[in-house]
Amino acid sequence: MIQITDTLRIVKKDDLNLAIEKLETVISRKTKEPTLQWVHKGWYGDLKSALKGIVNKQLFDLADTETTLNNLIFQIDEINNNINKIIKEM
Repeated sequence: MIQITDTLRIVKKDDLNLAIEKLETVISRKTKEPTLQWVHKGWYGDLKSALKGIVNKQLFDLADTETTLNNLIFQIDEINNNINKIIKEM
């Protein structure tokens, strides 16, 4: 498992598949109460494809809607830098 952020991870499901999972608030079917669960966001054949999928699907958490454009660009660049760092360490 590779933890990308506090709410985003890549998990090896078997020998051929990786999955992206995101921690989200979901409503429990039994209790009807909100709970935090890891939600599946996509399948990938290799780590580089999974990391690119995170960027392409914009799965990373951004601040609220009042975020300034410069702050938004900074956050995206920071996430891209973290992903590039992980790829280089492979």
